[in-house]
Amino acid sequence: MSDAAHLAHTHKTRRTGALRSAAVLTATATAVLALTGCTAVQAEPSATALQMPPASRGGPAASCAELTPDHLSGVQGAFRGEVVSTEGDRVLLDVTDTYAGDVGERVTLPQQSGDLPSEMSIGVLEVGQTYLVAADGDAVLTCGASGPATPELQAVYDAAF
Repeated sequence: MSDAAHLAHTHKTRRTGALRSAAVLTATATAVLALTGCTAVQAEPSATALQMPPASRGGPAASCAELTPDHLSGVQGAFRGEVVSTEGDRVLLDVTDTYAGDVGERVTLPQQSGDLPSEMSIGVLEVGQTYLVAADGDAVLTCGASGPATPELQAVYDAAF
C-alpha cells in the first residue's frame, strides 16, 4: 500500500470511528432519557405582564371609595392567582380562576414595597399565597380592588362576576 493510500485509509478509519462514537453517545443519551422519564425541556408559557399604577406626584394621596361589586363589574381583567415565584422585582402568579378578560395562565406583577399606602399598592406578594387582582389595560387596580384573597374581597368578586 502506498503512503498516500495508507494515509487515506487511516483518515477514513478515524472519521468512521468518530462517527460511531457520536452515534453511541447519542443512543446512550436517548436511552438514559427514556429510562429516567426525562423529556426535552420545553419553554414555559409566556406570562401576561401587568404594572402597578404610577405613584401620585405631589399633593395628598388619593382617597379610596368603598369597594363594591359595581366598581369591579366593568374591569377589563380580573383573576384569582397563586404566587409561585419571585425573581428580582417581578412576581409570577398561576391563574386559578379568571373572572373577566383574557389574562392567560400566568401573570407577572411588580413586587410591592410594604410601606406603600393601599391607594398605590396591593401589598407585598408572597410565594404560596393567593391574590385577587383586577386590572384595566395593563394597570392593576388598587384601593382595595386587588389584594390577598380574603373572604371579604372574594365576596365582592363573587357578587361582581
